[in-house]
Amino acid sequence: MRTRFLLTLLLILFAGILIAQSDRNSSTVINTDRLYGITDGERNYEQNRTTIQIPQELFIRLEQARQNGDVTEAERINSEIEKYTPGLIKVRNNESNGVTIAPPPQCPPPYSPDWMTTDVLIRAGKVGGYYSTEGYRRTLDIKSAKDGNLYLALCTDSTAGVTHYLYFYRSTNTGLTWTNVGGIQGTGTFTSVSMTIDRKGTVNDSIRISAYYTYGTGANGNDAGVYLFSFRPRLVNDDYRFSTLSAPTTGRKFNFVSAVSDGWYYDAVTYTGVIVGEYSNAMDSCASMRFFRSTDWGINHTGVSLAGVYTGYQGDFYPVACLKRTQNVYSDSVYIAVERRFSTSNIAVRIFITPWSPTTATTINYLTTATAVYKRPSLTVRETQYSLPRQILVTYTKDGACYYSYSLTDGASWILDNTLDPHLSSTGFFTCCSSDTLTTTGCFAAVFTTAGGDSVSVRRGFPGNLSSGTVQYKLNSAYSSGTAMPVVAIYRNGTSQLADVTYAGSGPSDCWFDAENLPTGINVPIGTADRYDLEQNFPNPFNPSTAIIFSIAKPEFVKLAVYDISGREVEVMLNRQMNQGKYSIDFNAKGLSSGVYFYKLTAGNFTSVKKMILIK
Repeated sequence: MRTRFLLTLLLILFAGILIAQSDRNSSTVINTDRLYGITDGERNYEQNRTTIQIPQELFIRLEQARQNGDVTEAERINSEIEKYTPGLIKVRNNESNGVTIAPPPQCPPPYSPDWMTTDVLIRAGKVGGYYSTEGYRRTLDIKSAKDGNLYLALCTDSTAGVTHYLYFYRSTNTGLTWTNVGGIQGTGTFTSVSMTIDRKGTVNDSIRISAYYTYGTGANGNDAGVYLFSFRPRLVNDDYRFSTLSAPTTGRKFNFVSAVSDGWYYDAVTYTGVIVGEYSNAMDSCASMRFFRSTDWGINHTGVSLAGVYTGYQGDFYPVACLKRTQNVYSDSVYIAVERRFSTSNIAVRIFITPWSPTTATTINYLTTATAVYKRPSLTVRETQYSLPRQILVTYTKDGACYYSYSLTDGASWILDNTLDPHLSSTGFFTCCSSDTLTTTGCFAAVFTTAGGDSVSVRRGFPGNLSSGTVQYKLNSAYSSGTAMPVVAIYRNGTSQLADVTYAGSGPSDCWFDAENLPTGINVPIGTADRYDLEQNFPNPFNPSTAIIFSIAKPEFVKLAVYDISGREVEVMLNRQMNQGKYSIDFNAKGLSSGVYFYKLTAGNFTSVKKMILIK
């Protein structure tokens, strides 16, 4: 018996090793340190790098104040910490710099009801970057928030001198339908946008969107400054404020904002911030990389120019940032992935690390060697309990193929150049990644495009095996843009997790949404109802779609979920307030394996469960 147990254990361990290595290939490098790919030209920075020593006691006291929700004490300790940092830029204003509040669109977006053959069209029309000659724009952003909803930011485009918009949409039903909740407008060009969505307390009514954006003149957004538009989406543009963070030197512009917050760890005392690059108007050289942070919901910001940035011709491009909670102490940090250009044929991926309390000091992870062309990195840090080591994922293209690197050890060691695209296409263009915050089952999602946007694919799983959750090839029904980067988020309801993807169509024009294992649609009521009921799905057995009909006798909060034979929740089809009536909803099990499943309706005090059979 003991021999059998040991043999079983060895098989389990061996299987785990095989799974962990499933994305490795002949070019994968394991257990590298942060100096792995450093070049001779970068050693000078390392040799002259200085660190700022801030008493650890201040961070401990700050942590205690924030956990207690003591805003006044947290502000006082922050002021003490800032005394140790030279070069701080203080920003306080509430001006829009010519941008005004945008009214809601005159008509709702032409939603598409079918998930798998035609993606959901959130908004028709030109997407930011349509008239640009630069070839890469970050004009979309999608986030999953604490209130259980999905939020989307979208920059629109038009000819010079005509009104452009930055619109915000919300979905309360996992992306099936979207509602405009606010926006701003101006005759300049919105060149990039990134947002955080945080709650001030535990009440969803306090949700605030903090949207950092760059805005300039002409089709390429020359002389663009960096700004904040913040509002609560209770009503359109409710309780809004503007802030100007910085205007560039003449002949330069800010671009590629990346918003950061620590809202997963704090409610009453949440901090928000942004990383942004400063470039020549021609986008052929880098001037600086800035970090701005607010401790009072965007009223004030403190900013710095980060050290170690590769400036001059070429330089550091496309910064994307994430908060990294420190495991053993309270001085959290920001991780920033950049495309470091040495020449057109010599490009690497670097990760800057700077304290969450703004300082000029940085540490750099020189992850990749300079023997290949690494482009357009994306980065996510899984925000879990502070006592756990952070899992960090960086996606990018390498000589046209889609790859990723990751660390499971809080950034202490890395495994480089794992295969992101199992098809090993050499025409990869964009990648983007996101992660979930569940402590035990949280996962990662990554989207990648190939053939200049022809194929948009997504994987969800864990570093080392990003298909342990699911993989969907060419989920896009429309031809995707080769200039506007697609974005990905993980929508979570309880322990159910789905990868959600938003992308711009060719042009870029039209904004589309799709996701894995989502229902094909829910209609308006197909009849009246005077009782609660859950009918047997039809057809049953089915492959891969089936219809589920249910009735509710009065307005109720309705949840309709699917469970596997072990009782694990595999899909949440509905989780929202609904009016009285009889409804039909289509369920598509394209990503599930054959077997017996159960679907459960909960509406007020009514609960009903039925069995269905999937045969493929």
